Amino acid sequence: MDRYEFKVTNEEINALIRQKRYAEAADIADQVDWSRVRSVRTLCRIADLYKVNGRYTDARTLLAAASRLAPRNQQIIFSLCELELKIGNFVTALQLYNEFERMDPENPDRFILRYKLLRAQHVGLGDQIEVLEEMLRQDYRDKWAFTLAVRLHEAGEDARCVQECETIVATFGDGPYVIRALELKKLLAGLAEEEEERLDVLKRGGSAEDLVRPEVLVAPIEPGAITDEAVQKTVADGLRDSGLIEEPAEPEEAGRPAVPGGDTRVIGPVVLPGAEVPEAGGETRTWDPAEINAAAEAAEPEEEAEEPAEPEEPEETETEEPAEPEETEGEEPAEPEETEAEEPAEPEETEAEEPAEPEETEAEEPA
Repeated sequence: MDRYEFKVTNEEINALIRQKRYAEAADIADQVDWSRVRSVRTLCRIADLYKVNGRYTDARTLLAAASRLAPRNQQIIFSLCELELKIGNFVTALQLYNEFERMDPENPDRFILRYKLLRAQHVGLGDQIEVLEEMLRQDYRDKWAFTLAVRLHEAGEDARCVQECETIVATFGDGPYVIRALELKKLLAGLAEEEEERLDVLKRGGSAEDLVRPEVLVAPIEPGAITDEAVQKTVADGLRDSGLIEEPAEPEEAGRPAVPGGDTRVIGPVVLPGAEVPEAGGETRTWDPAEINAAAEAAEPEEEAEEPAEPEEPEETETEEPAEPEETEGEEPAEPEETEAEEPAEPEETEAEEPAEPEETEAEEPA
């Protein structure tokens, strides 16, 4: 058979496999000399085809050829071990199991091979249950969890069997093994109403999402029960309890807010220019900007100038007037203040201070 004929025959086998016509596909596969094939994937597929048809010896021959082409393939070793167990070659199967475990000691599939070895040799149920429980602690699968439930039932531990069935239903929700677990529990202890409903839905081909869930009843809210003030208060209380906002500090005296350093200042009412302010006797008086500024200067205490920050160029000893006026000229404050420039301790690190009087625009040169 040349390459073209092999390609046509292989496509025909694949088409029959997709149609699940396994017997016809196996008959056509017998016409091919598989010893000349070097594709590991093709050899494994035909071996599975022979395995489905119960031809374990032919399947083992093809898997052995694939194993020689890919000696480090764990899946091939796993399948060969299963075939040797089906044929009854327990010694060869044990050798393959040891090789599989040596290749990957942490692979949970090694417990499957160990369980099948014990099952094939008719070892006691206690040892089989112990291996299954160890496997499920590392990798919980629905098929082997149901197998454990069956072994527990066979061992007479119906309470643990029912508990395992409930775990399967709670873990997976739907699927063929969930249906079997529900049926097994129904046989041993009966089902609750919700479980009966689940079993009916799954048997009809549904899934866990098709199950009817109980409606959540919400009590109606009376009109006017929720107001903006109530919502704001609830949000503020929640933020305060969580520490996201802090409580404002209480002033030392009523009407005198605390100022750093223990000083307190009386904050009077804000008077806008041109506003009419009532005075004693019921008369009103219109304040102009000059009077407001004069009153603010008289009420505001004098502040000492802070020590200037360290300049960027400390080697300069004399202050020069910069080219840009906004950096050297003092800006007129919103409320004029009388401030005095404090001479720095180190003249070489000083910059121009604020002017002593608002009308002066040039900085004083330090001594």
